[in-house]
Amino acid sequence: MIRRPARAAGRGPSEPEHTLGRILVPLLGLRRRLRADGAYDLADEVREAVAAGRVRLCDTAESSVWRWEEETDDQQTGSRREA
Repeated sequence: MIRRPARAAGRGPSEPEHTLGRILVPLLGLRRRLRADGAYDLADEVREAVAAGRVRLCDTAESSVWRWEEETDDQQTGSRREA
């Protein structure tokens, strides 16, 4: 019983990045296709949906970059991925 929590604690802050990446990569692909098709209102809905989960999207010319923002006592930390 002690090994499982110890393994989880050892993963630390990289775990949200790993888990979110599995979810966000397909969502950002969908959002990219929506934007390419001119469905900006639907692409914005995807942005708002991920923002509700404390994920900030920043668009670049080639892709979107995401950052997960976890609020701590006196700072925010996050992870970045390109999709």
